[in-house]
Amino acid sequence: MAKRGKRRVRTIRRRPRTWLSVISILITLVLAYLVVEEESGGHVRDSARIFAAFAELDLDLEGVMRMRDSPLPPRARPDAAPWRTIAEVVDGDSLKLDGGDMVRLLGIDSPEASVNRKLGDDLRKMDIAVLETDMVALGRESAVFSRRLAQGKRCWLEFEREPTDQYGRLLAYVHLEDGTILNEVMLRGGYAKAYINQSFAYKKRYIAMQQEAKLRGCGLWRKGGE
Repeated sequence: MAKRGKRRVRTIRRRPRTWLSVISILITLVLAYLVVEEESGGHVRDSARIFAAFAELDLDLEGVMRMRDSPLPPRARPDAAPWRTIAEVVDGDSLKLDGGDMVRLLGIDSPEASVNRKLGDDLRKMDIAVLETDMVALGRESAVFSRRLAQGKRCWLEFEREPTDQYGRLLAYVHLEDGTILNEVMLRGGYAKAYINQSFAYKKRYIAMQQEAKLRGCGLWRKGGE
């Protein structure tokens, strides 16, 4: 019988990684990083975090602690306060009345619904990176909420010591005909923050409303994905 030849067993030698393979790994890691950066841009996309950062811009806790309890707003319309009609809601904290008067809602501040100087100032002061488009989206949502509540409705205005702001707008609490106060509804619904760096009679009351809306995750305080 013919002798069978011995099989040669080929052994695979592991070669050390060359500099080319190392470079390819590095390129893969860099591309993966760039994809993640392109998707997120390093900007916060969570609506609650964005609004929380916005709400902290002018928070003065020490000043809050020194304040006395705020009085309750009047519930009855004074004879001297005429009925007006809300012709247009401009954004979450400003509106236009019949006759063309512009009103800035006293004691609250909502995100800007368009790109303007104040929006830029807010974004620069915030401690997180936020895209203009995301901030404007929150402002527009606030405006929609206010528009559904108030546009076309009758109201009367309650003023404090300064009846107008630096831009000539009426600075007031807007009392709707059904007895609700638009300023407070915006706060309780989570579509505005208390304007802490502004002096006004109901400041402590408004801060409590803001905290309540935050705890309940209402409106712009709701949780969302980044």
